[in-house]
Amino acid sequence: MNTARLQQWLSRLGKEEIPTFAQTARRMAAISCEKESSANDLARVILQDSAMTTRILRLVNSVYYNPTGRKMDTVSYAIVILGFAKVRNLALTVSMMESTIASNMMSHVKNEMACAYHAAIQAQRLAQKVGLADTENIYIAALLHRLGQLMFWCFPYEHSDQLENLSDDPEAYKKVENDLLGFSLKSLTDSLITEWNLSPLLHDTLNNKSFRDQKNACILHGFGIADCAKHSWEGTEMNRQVRAVSAFIGLPMDDTRAWLLENVKHAERGLRDMGLNNQNKVTETKPDKKHAARNVIGIFNKQPYDNESRVEKQSRLLRQLTHLLNEELDLNHFLTTMLESIHGATDCNQSFILLFKGQNRELVLKQHIGDESEKIAHAAIRLLSRPDTSLSRVLAEKQPCWSERDERLRTYEDAEFVKHNLMITPILAMGKHLGYIFATKTDRGILSDKEFECFRHFCDHASLAFRIFIGSKKT
Repeated sequence: MNTARLQQWLSRLGKEEIPTFAQTARRMAAISCEKESSANDLARVILQDSAMTTRILRLVNSVYYNPTGRKMDTVSYAIVILGFAKVRNLALTVSMMESTIASNMMSHVKNEMACAYHAAIQAQRLAQKVGLADTENIYIAALLHRLGQLMFWCFPYEHSDQLENLSDDPEAYKKVENDLLGFSLKSLTDSLITEWNLSPLLHDTLNNKSFRDQKNACILHGFGIADCAKHSWEGTEMNRQVRAVSAFIGLPMDDTRAWLLENVKHAERGLRDMGLNNQNKVTETKPDKKHAARNVIGIFNKQPYDNESRVEKQSRLLRQLTHLLNEELDLNHFLTTMLESIHGATDCNQSFILLFKGQNRELVLKQHIGDESEKIAHAAIRLLSRPDTSLSRVLAEKQPCWSERDERLRTYEDAEFVKHNLMITPILAMGKHLGYIFATKTDRGILSDKEFECFRHFCDHASLAFRIFIGSKKT
């Protein structure tokens, strides 16, 4: 193996080509491994990417991931309802798909991406079938099982001309590995998993392909089925794979094949709900060679997932916040959900929370959402550090305020604030003034009276959350 060539590819993939996926994957892995990580940590990673946020909200409200039909309008609320691991896996899947969808080698990328998702669904459902608890990590391991192959076809570098002449069969990969690269794509997968700290379970599977371990068996069976399905659901190799799964789950061959095909439908539905336009299914009820898994992936559909009225959405968001208040309160996660709700219910572009800290009552940024929200928040802190500014004088009254209703908020001593339509509410709880909640509309865009009233309702929920939190500390 040419170690130098392998390291070169690792460097180019991680730093030049797909930094978004690499960074997201690292953050997801760190959150998963850290015992103190919370749902709020996961929400904050996802919310840094607006495209990922939109895609995940589409997914969590789909029939496949949300069969009960319980509407979820914020990532934070979805984590509470669906669970940390499931939303983390959705984020990793979406991130990987969006990072690879623009490749020039789309026919090969489609093949690998569809196969990866199909394998992940098969492995996860196998784990559920045999009663394993760690189904979400098994899903990730199967999804990333051929990450090296996927990354290679996404970014072939100088080998693109040679790749166009390769036929779509298993021998093609051997030719690539032996003649062009100097290292195996399995080695690239293993190195990426280690470099990006993605999945210890997959690392074990790659280096110890033993079916005796049930977790490994789920991953290997899942990929074996998905890989065969790219070419045909008939023939000797697929029969061998079905027979092995039959022995693993304890069902007759015919029942096992029917069950595996049912899993294929779940994979098709998941890809469709992800906002992918697929012209062909993974398979038909009577599978044949024409319906290969590689045909599933299409162009991302950018249409909104929801056409309901704003009033209905605002009311539901408030009910979701009330639901969180009635659960065991995680204040940080609640505040993130509240800021997300403001974005979902109004046309605001940024929102953030400033809290007083220490005996000197210095304002610090607690949480923020939206492009440039951190920059605007620090501009607010600078203005509020001086009692003579118009912003300080208005907020000293400790009343909700809005630049459309208060001319004093349209005269700023800071250029960063001049261009924003601004809504502010103080956080008051248990007789204490704790800080402020801001929401802004960029370029002084129009906000309505109803949006200001909605903003105040969400902020009232935040103040109530602080009261509950402070009261719990006193008991």
